[in-house]
Amino acid sequence: MCGIAGKISFTDKSVQIEDLEALKTNISHRGTDDEGIYLSPDQKLGLVHTRLSIMDLSHKGHQPMSFLDRYQITFNGEIYNFKDLKNIPEVKKLQFKSDTDTEVIMALYHLYQEKCLDLLRGMFAFAIYDRQTNSLFIARDRIGKKPLKYYFDSRVFIFASENRALVTQPEVTRSPDYSSLNDYLIYGYIPSPDTGFTNLYKLEQAHYLLINLKTHKLINKRYWHLDFQETLDRSEKYLTKEIVSRFSESVQLRLISDVPVGALLSGGVDSSLIVAQMSKLGQKNIHTFSIAFKEKLYNESHYAQSVSDIFHTQHHEVKVDSKSLTNLSELIYHCGEPTADASIVITDIICKSAREYVKVVLNGDCGDEAFGGYDRYRRLKRDLTLFPHGVNLPLPKSIRSVPKIARFLQNQSFPFPERFARMYGFFNSEDLDIIIRKPARKKYFFSEPYQTIISKFSEAKTNNILRQSFYFDIMVYFPDDLLAKADLIGMRHNLEQRSPFIDHKLLELAAILPDNLKISEFGEAKYLLKKIALSYGIPKENIYRPKKGFGIPLREWLLENDKQLVREKLLDKKSLPWDIFDKSAVKSLISAYNLSNDLAPKLWNLLVYSLWWQNYFY
Repeated sequence: MCGIAGKISFTDKSVQIEDLEALKTNISHRGTDDEGIYLSPDQKLGLVHTRLSIMDLSHKGHQPMSFLDRYQITFNGEIYNFKDLKNIPEVKKLQFKSDTDTEVIMALYHLYQEKCLDLLRGMFAFAIYDRQTNSLFIARDRIGKKPLKYYFDSRVFIFASENRALVTQPEVTRSPDYSSLNDYLIYGYIPSPDTGFTNLYKLEQAHYLLINLKTHKLINKRYWHLDFQETLDRSEKYLTKEIVSRFSESVQLRLISDVPVGALLSGGVDSSLIVAQMSKLGQKNIHTFSIAFKEKLYNESHYAQSVSDIFHTQHHEVKVDSKSLTNLSELIYHCGEPTADASIVITDIICKSAREYVKVVLNGDCGDEAFGGYDRYRRLKRDLTLFPHGVNLPLPKSIRSVPKIARFLQNQSFPFPERFARMYGFFNSEDLDIIIRKPARKKYFFSEPYQTIISKFSEAKTNNILRQSFYFDIMVYFPDDLLAKADLIGMRHNLEQRSPFIDHKLLELAAILPDNLKISEFGEAKYLLKKIALSYGIPKENIYRPKKGFGIPLREWLLENDKQLVREKLLDKKSLPWDIFDKSAVKSLISAYNLSNDLAPKLWNLLVYSLWWQNYFY
């Protein structure tokens, strides 16, 4: 895990070393073990690297790294199968100077160009400069574990692991992209390729860029697609065996390291399975880490402790309370984009604690998305069964008089993509009409507020609505919210997080499982994975408890000081761009907020956007 950056000049001007130093300074927290800068002989291209040493801890792993006196690379991530790749006959003929996966990537690119990506198994974002063709090849892993942002115009191409590095460059004008606000307010994050900044973009997962330094031409191409079209028609016993085999292999690959590996442990199905498999593979005295809340309704630390007791881990419990919000502004600045996932607060705390003991942790991320763990999948399957063609409006007066039933049936009238978004979104389309001023809505917002989810459901290339929802979560929600959070917060503390459930071979199998092995006929979420967890010896009470998710007591924490944090941050004249937001609507939202309603997520969404906007634009 590292920080990478680079810059190309398309004009007569050279790339300035001070610009490369500025990029390096703003990714330095991502790797404190080593750093380096490469400047091409013609000074038209520069590459930057900061290193967190995980494999081959010697200086031979220094980057940017050269190969065959032709290539230079800056690489962030891990290629878990690099030793196998190094044994490919054509690759074995080449001469290597290190035992790193970094050098293997360049060897594969030398032999297979962009097709090398098909061979890589791991998490990565890298850039390879080819002096012979005068081109730069940039790629990002299939699911988007490792970030890469870029800026491109007629003068320059600039890339970096984080937005905060890009905005240091003189060619980049800091300007908010209000057209991305539509998605942020609905989903709580900004889907790729947008970033919230005008003219700054994310390289989407499973994509590569090829930049020709002579012609200034940029090619952006997708190289992998998760296929949900087929169904593997085999017995449950056979499929269980296949899932366990691929899961075991995925965990084993992610234990490859020259430093100790720990685990984040909530005590739920996914993280418990990770720890159980680590133990099964012979790992001893595993350091595990969990969060404990003082609020009993949210505290599930005893579940983590029970798993630790079974597998004899060295368990560390970190206690948190509302004081954890004191550094929220700093956290939002560090993330570089507005992210309303409130778990960033406790992710920051647990990563900081874990780094005191280990450099690498495994986590259970993507178990829910891959195997049907969220309640919204169960609800969607229910709706598909009960109301496959929706509900005709208006509702009879007798039904409208019962608000709860009326709201439920009203939701059945929406198209399925919108219905799915409303199940877990922050603001809905009616809210946007209230919270956003009409001129701004007309100028910046989509005419169809749910345009993003509609297009992604269609991109899934299947008519199965449930599978479209799995696709959206794995290819949009998961990389742009959960993976972004895990990477940015982990690297804030120099901690590498590895996620066995996102191994592409495991995901490809999970995608074609029969739907009833994810959501059973009786509505049991994550049906097959829970049965597998039982076979690993994980307690029933851990497996079949009501799902809470990795969140915080948002309502209680925001109200603890009589809404002081919310009022201070949201009602000042500098809080938000008031030519976009309706201040009276924001004030009404704050006034109406109490413990008995569900307005906390909406206020949190606005609070995060406010802190991001103030950090970067005011």
